[in-house]
This record gives sequence, C-alpha cells and structure tokens, in this order.
Amino acid sequence: MSSLKWPLQMKARLQRLIHGQQRYHALFADYPDAIFRLSPQGQVVEVNARATELTGQSQEQMLGHYWQSLVNESDRTLSLSCFHEALQGESCSYHCQLEVAPGHNVFARVTHVPVSGLVDGVFCIVRDRSHSASRDLRLHQSREELRRLNRAQDNLLESERRRIARDLHDQMGQTLTALKLDMGLIIEDLPHLGDEHIRKLEGLLDFVDETIDQVREISANLRPAMLDELGFEAAAEWFLQRCKSRLGLNIQWSINGDESDKLDIDVATALFRVLQECITNVSRHAAASEVQVHYREEASHALLSVKDNGVGFDVNQQSVPGIGLLGMRERVAMLSGTLTINSMHQQGTTIMVSLPLGSSVNND
Repeated sequence: MSSLKWPLQMKARLQRLIHGQQRYHALFADYPDAIFRLSPQGQVVEVNARATELTGQSQEQMLGHYWQSLVNESDRTLSLSCFHEALQGESCSYHCQLEVAPGHNVFARVTHVPVSGLVDGVFCIVRDRSHSASRDLRLHQSREELRRLNRAQDNLLESERRRIARDLHDQMGQTLTALKLDMGLIIEDLPHLGDEHIRKLEGLLDFVDETIDQVREISANLRPAMLDELGFEAAAEWFLQRCKSRLGLNIQWSINGDESDKLDIDVATALFRVLQECITNVSRHAAASEVQVHYREEASHALLSVKDNGVGFDVNQQSVPGIGLLGMRERVAMLSGTLTINSMHQQGTTIMVSLPLGSSVNND
C-alpha cells in the first residue's frame, strides 16, 4: 500500500507546484508595475510585459544585461547598495533615473525584493513616476511664478506707498503749513476783527495744526521716509518708540553690531513690514505687557526676533494661519528667507525671521 501512496503523493505535490507556478507567472505577467527578476550577479533573468513597455525593449533584448546598465550613473551607488541589501534578505526602495533609451530617461521608484525559493536572486519592481515628477515640477514652477508675481505686486505697492507718502508730506504738508502761516499773519495784521473772530481764527489754526499732524501720521504709516534714508534699524527704533507710547507696551529693542551697507532695500522693507505685523498681532491678540525685539546681522543674513509674554497659542492646532501670519510667511519666502514661530498656550510667542542681506536675494 505504501508503494502506491508515494506516487499519488508525488503527483499531488507536482500538481500544487505546477498550480503555484501558474499563479506566479499570471501574477508576474499581469502586475501593473514593471518587474525585472535579477540573478545574484544583477543580470536580468526575466521581465514582465510592463517592463518591456517601460524600456521599449523585448525580453530577449534585455536578458543577460546587468540591471545597473539601466540606472543613471549618478544613482548607481545607491542602487547597488539596495541590491546587496535585498540579497541579504531585506527589501529596499529608492528613487532614481533610468536610462531606458538614448536621450530618454524615466524617473522611477524602485523596490528590490529578495526572491524566496530554490533560486536565489532579486525582484526589481519599478514604478514609473515621470508623470508625477513632471506634475510636481509644474506645480513648483507655478508656485515660483506666483511668488514672483506677488513680489512684483508687493514692490509696486511699496513704490506707490512711497510716492503717496512723499506727496502727502511734501505737497499737502507744505500747503497746510503755508495756510497756517497766512492765518497767523491775518490774526496779527487785523487786530480790530474783534475777540470773537480772533477766537474762531485761532480755533482754525489749532485745526490746521491737528491736520498737519494727521497728514504726517498717515505719511509715516504708509512708509516712513527714514526707512529709505537711514535704513531698517533707525526706522524700527522710531516705530517701536511710537508703539511704546501709543500702546502702553514695555518694548525692549536691542541690536548686535552696526547695520551693514549690504542690506538690500527690499530686505529692509520686508523686515519692517514683518515687525509692524508682529506688533499689531501682539496688541490685538496676545494680551502681552512686554515685547523683546532683537536684530542682528551675520555674514550673509539679517536676523530679527520678536518675543512677547502674552497668552500664546498652540502652533500645531493652527491648521489655517491668520492672514497676518500667512502674509508674513509669503513676504519672507519671496526673498528666499525663513520664518519660524514658537508658541505655547500661556507661554508667549516668539517669531524669528532670517533673510539674505541682499547678494543672495533672487531678483528674477
């Protein structure tokens, strides 16, 4: 009986083996990604239909060729490392350029998987990421173009602010000053007008004085002249001094070293606008009593930090940043800088900005 069972057992095993091989070949052939089965030496032993589509070569053309011949030279060290990892029994993935034809490269995600069974080797599974990479590149280019447009618009806005502020200060300011002088002369030259008329003229003089102050205030808020004439440090000190008296905040201003003549005017403007927004946010939302503002220049970067002792917020919970924070980030990013926010509930907020001094700013 035992002699009869043995052939039956062998037949059943062979049938399972054949069935398993059929399933393997069906899965191998129809797999949506390109698959290359490699020998322990890295030679192509078998490929599926998707691999022939990806490379434009038949299976016969690829058999015996080394996998590394398809990999771009700059990626071969990484590819070899992952291949040896797979030979040791560990799967490994990486991204690389495949030279599938002269002048035609494919950006791919490659996964090396050890072959289990009687035959040693490695499955090389390749997913074509060219379309995804191209889409990412187009998206990046669109963002950069939008950033350039935003910067051009921002420069135009600053130029218009500068013009309006100058016109207000020079033309309207001079006109109001002349009006004030003329009214003073009228009061001196016509003493017989009577007390009632004199009081009315003096009231008008006071009104003109207030208007002159308001014009100066509006002009300075649009763009302080000293930002262009004396630079960021002088403008920041002037601005913080005004905020200290107007908002009742204890503002501490400190600088390290002397301001460099390498500071680009666009960088100075961005720093000043970020500082304005920071102080506005502190006064509106932080419920702070003290603000520390520190500025220093290093070899290639200008660094500004604004720290308050207010209520703070959870940065991780801030899924949609406020328009002010978003505007600061975009303004800094336009000049190839970085903006970092550190804050915790009831522990205040620190905003740190780093911007190139000028020579490394992209003006395209």
